[in-house]
Amino acid sequence: AAEMFSDGLFHLVSTELLVVGLYWAMTSVWRGRDDDRLGVWRRYWAGLFLGAGGFNLYDGTIQHKVLRLHEVRADATDPLPYDLAFLGTAAVVMVIGVVLLRGSSPPRRSGLDARP
Repeated sequence: AAEMFSDGLFHLVSTELLVVGLYWAMTSVWRGRDDDRLGVWRRYWAGLFLGAGGFNLYDGTIQHKVLRLHEVRADATDPLPYDLAFLGTAAVVMVIGVVLLRGSSPPRRSGLDARP
């Protein structure tokens, strides 16, 4: 019971952070310059993929394997194939985020954000 409670608490906090990050990302998109709309959206999706992949890599390695809070499939006689599929998918999602990020231009500062 304690394992499930701690996992639920972990997911609750991570969901709250996701909502805050989504708010910050969307406000930067709304304030973005028209000539950089594609770059802003590309960075947005890159961050989303990097965050989702990183979260699942952390969850699958630390929560599942190191802390042994729960398994991907608790009823499986051999959980290794499920673990490998879970971690492999998370790694692929992170690679997609890296590819999107590398293909985008760096964010430009303007207005009040500009440095002298």
